[in-house]
Amino acid sequence: MNRSTAAALAASLAVAGTVTGIGVASASGAATTHTMQFVGSQIKDVMANDKDVATDKNTQNGKTVGYDVTSCAINITTHVATCTVAVARAQGILVGKAKVNVDTGKGSGTVTGGTGGFHGATGTMTINPGSSQNSNKITITYQV
Repeated sequence: MNRSTAAALAASLAVAGTVTGIGVASASGAATTHTMQFVGSQIKDVMANDKDVATDKNTQNGKTVGYDVTSCAINITTHVATCTVAVARAQGILVGKAKVNVDTGKGSGTVTGGTGGFHGATGTMTINPGSSQNSNKITITYQV
């Protein structure tokens, strides 16, 4: 797997998609849990100041649901990309950090915040290889 693929994986990992499951908040004001699943397909990838910067189109069931951008440092010894990600959706931008193994295309990360409807979001994300070299399957579970 090349650096472009690693960045695409991490980028898509970012956090996007359509909410596929929604928890119910309690009367006490507890956070509501949401789960997103989508496919990220790389649009563009460039090296800038020793970082692999990429953007992806995010789809669910063939429909575009948003876009993401990543900035990754790739460790050439361990083959792990350490990325900062931002996913743009109609309700705001979800922000996170992820690590992706460049050789396997698998990774995980955390949701660290966001804007708009994602303000104060926390959670986790997983990344798996997609059906093509520059795509990946992302699942994000977050609370707001």
